[in-house]
Amino acid sequence: YDSRVIGLLAQPEGLVATAAQTLDYQFGFKVSETWFFRMLRERILQVLVFQFVLLIISTCVVFIEPGEQALLERFGKPVANNTILSPGAHLKLPWPVDKVYRYRTEQIQTLSVGFTPEKEEHEETLVLWTVAHSKEDNFLVANREQASTEADVAAAGTKKSPPVSLITVSIPVQFQITNLVDWVYNHENGEELLQQIATREVVRFLVSADINEIMSHERLESAQMLEKRIQEAANAQKLGARILFVGLQDLHPPVKVAGEYEKVVAAAQLRQATIIRAEGEAIRTNNLAGAKALSVTNLAEAARIKLELTASARAAAFTNQIPAFKAAPSVYVQRLYAQTFPRAVANARKYILVSTNTDHVITFDLQHNATDDFIRQQAEAINKPN
Repeated sequence: YDSRVIGLLAQPEGLVATAAQTLDYQFGFKVSETWFFRMLRERILQVLVFQFVLLIISTCVVFIEPGEQALLERFGKPVANNTILSPGAHLKLPWPVDKVYRYRTEQIQTLSVGFTPEKEEHEETLVLWTVAHSKEDNFLVANREQASTEADVAAAGTKKSPPVSLITVSIPVQFQITNLVDWVYNHENGEELLQQIATREVVRFLVSADINEIMSHERLESAQMLEKRIQEAANAQKLGARILFVGLQDLHPPVKVAGEYEKVVAAAQLRQATIIRAEGEAIRTNNLAGAKALSVTNLAEAARIKLELTASARAAAFTNQIPAFKAAPSVYVQRLYAQTFPRAVANARKYILVSTNTDHVITFDLQHNATDDFIRQQAEAINKPN
C-alpha cells in the first residue's frame, strides 16, 4: 500500500514533489504539470513571505465593537497617550508589538453574594423558604427580640444563648465598569476583588441588623445602605466600578428551620390580628356606649324642655283665660266645650242615627260602610225586649 502521508513525513526535503504527487493521486490527473502549480513551485518562498507580511499588516487594524472599550499595550505596557480605545476602527503597531484587550464597559454585570448559581439555570416560578433552590451560605444576624427574651431568662438564673440568628441570603450585586484603567491595572482581578468586598460588607451589615426588621419593613433601606457601603469600599480600593443595584429580595432562614420560623411568624401575625380585633371591638363598644349615653342625655334634655314649655304655656293660657271667664262665664264654658269635644272624639268612629217618622231623606257619603257586626248589634238592640 502506497501511503502519500507516510511518504510526505519520510521525505521532508521533497515537500513540493510529495505535495504534487499527493495532488495527482487525489485528483486523478497531473496537477503538478499545470501552469499554476509550476508557478507556485517556482515562487513558493515569495508567496509565503507575502502571506506573512499580509498577516502582520492585518494586525495593524483593530475594530472595537459598540459597548466595548479596549486597552492598548505595547511590549506589555500601556501606551502613554492612547491607552483606552473607544468603539470604532483604530490603527496600531503589528502584533506582537501592540496587543489589544477588550472589555464590555457598557454592559451591566452581576455578581452573587451568599449563594452559588447553578450551572444549569432553570426558571423557577415559585421560590419557597423550605425548598433549597441553590447552593446557599448561612450568615449571622442580630436578633433584638431574642436578646430581650434572654434578659428575662438571665434574670431567672438559667443558661442563655447569644442573641443572634442564622439567615440565608441571595444578594445580586449589579455593577458597571467606569474606569477601565483602574479596573485592569490597579488589581489583578477586579471582579473577584469586588466579590470579596461585597461579601465583607454584607457580613458586617448583617451582624448589626435585626433579622425581623431586615426581612420586613427595612428591606429597602437596608439595600440602599449596603449599596452605599459597597460603593465606598470599592472607591477606597480605586476599583473603577460603579455599584448600580443591590437586591435583598431573597432573605430567609435556613431551609432546615424555615418551617418552624414560618410557624413563629404566623403566630406573631395571629397575635397581632387578635390584638387589633380586640382594639377594634373596644373602640366599637366605647363609641356605641358613648352614643347611647349621648342619646339618652339628649332625650332627657328634650323631655325636660318640653315639660317646661308645656307648663309655661299652660300657665300663660290660664292667665289669659281668667278675664274671658269673668266677662261671660256661660259663653266661655260652652266655647271651651266646643273646642275640646272635637279633639276628644277626633279618632273615634261616629254613627249618625236619624228618626224614622219623617219625610226628609238624608244622604251621607262618609266613604266608610258600616260593618256587619254593627248592623247585627243594632238589630239585636231593637228586637231586645225592654
